Order: sequence, then structure tokens, then C-alpha cells
Amino acid sequence: MSQEFINYFSSEFISGMAFRFAVFFVPASIIFFLTNYLFKKRLWGRKIQQRDFKGQKIKHDVIWTGINRFLLSFITVAIAFAIAENYSLIYTDFNQFGLWYLPLSLILVLVIHDTYFYLIHRFMHHKFVMRHVHRLHHNSTDPTPYTGYAFHPWETVLEFAFLPLIIFILPMHIGVFALWQYGGIMLFSMYAHLGYEIMPRWWVTNPVTKYFNTPTHHNMHHSKFKYNYSLYFNYLDRWFGTQHPKYDQIFLEVTSRSVANPVSTSNPANA
Repeated sequence: MSQEFINYFSSEFISGMAFRFAVFFVPASIIFFLTNYLFKKRLWGRKIQQRDFKGQKIKHDVIWTGINRFLLSFITVAIAFAIAENYSLIYTDFNQFGLWYLPLSLILVLVIHDTYFYLIHRFMHHKFVMRHVHRLHHNSTDPTPYTGYAFHPWETVLEFAFLPLIIFILPMHIGVFALWQYGGIMLFSMYAHLGYEIMPRWWVTNPVTKYFNTPTHHNMHHSKFKYNYSLYFNYLDRWFGTQHPKYDQIFLEVTSRSVANPVSTSNPANA
């Protein structure tokens, strides 16, 4: 390990630690407070599983998310060093590949990442790996925004190994890379684990939007375990027969409820 990297790491790791924690916990806490406290009565009809969250699971998710934010800091600093020293394919000049390449590179990284995630996620559900690693994430059967990063350290290594790999394979503008990291990965994890369905009723019947995942899609994975492995899109689940057969039905049931009046006491995600 070069002295240059050691000096960079020692200066950036600690100085950026507060930011790396705040960038997750601040938006996650705001979303959690708005949905489960401030607007709880108004949004309750769209609560996918019609039950209150369990305080103990919140504590569990917060603790393990904190552990993983710390572990991910090592990866984050290494990536920042590679970018700063021009070792990666991340670039800053818009003209290097042209403006047309910006949306294309975002689409490419989302599709590649989605494929990687699907394969790793299927592996995580192997009996041995599930029992010793992935079950920690599934302790939250009714997830909240805090759940997205609450997993075993070995899962952190496997899932986020994609980050230092992709920067040496796919050219991306630094803005696209940041948008994907903080929007596509972090905020999307909060969206997927929201616990409330925010998409419109027509989402699963539209020929285009039906392939984009919803909070209901991933919520069902937490309640059923053996279905809905994909991340951003569900075409792999459809192709490989791992999409829950009642996903459309449950989504339509959730989105047909009166938003403000929780008349249902059932848990459609457990159907």
C-alpha cells in the first residue's frame, strides 16, 4: 500500500465520517418521521402491511446500518482516491464522451447493477448463506427506510464490491456517478423499504412502468422471502419466474384502499 494512499486515507476517512453517516440517517429519519408519525393517519391506508412497526426492529436496523455505514467508508474512500488520482474511468469533462452519453451511461450502470444485485441476491437465499448471513436483513419482515443498509458485514462486502469494480469498467461522468450512488442506490433503498406504497394504481398495468419496481414489490420479498429478488427493475424476476404470482393483485389491493381511512386489518403482503 503506497504512502500516498495511506496519507489520503488518514485525512479523508475521519473527516468524512460524519458526512457519510448524515447523508443516510438524515433523509432516512425525515422520511421515517413523516410516514410513521407526522402523516401516519393520513397515509395509513397506503401502509403495505397494516400493522405498526416494531420498536425493537428499528433499533436493530439502525445499529446494523451504522455498522455498515462505517464499513462502507473504507470502500468510499478507496473509490474517492481512485477518482482523484485518475486511476478510474470516472471523468469530469462533459465533452469527453458528449452529452448524449450521460443518460446512456446512467441507464447502463442501472441495468448492470440490477443484474449484479439480482444474482448476488439469489445467492444470498441459498440455505447456508441465508441462515448465516442474509437472515440478518430479513429480521425486518415489515421494512422501514432504515432497513436498506441493515445487513451482515459479509453481505456488505459482496453487494458493494460492485462499486469499486464498475468504475474501472464503465466510463461515467462524476455527476452521473454521484447521481447513481446517492439517488439510485441510497435513496432508492429507502424507497424500496418505505413500507408505504406511493406509486399510482395504474403503475402495474402500464406496459412500461410495470417493469419498474415499487415499495410493494420489495416489501413482499421481506414478507415472503422467496420472491422478488430484483432491485430497480423486475424484468429478471419475470424472466426467471421469481416474481411473486400475486404481486399485481396485492399492489392493486393496496392502492385501492382509502388513503386516510384504514378500514382493512389484513396484511395483503402475506397473502
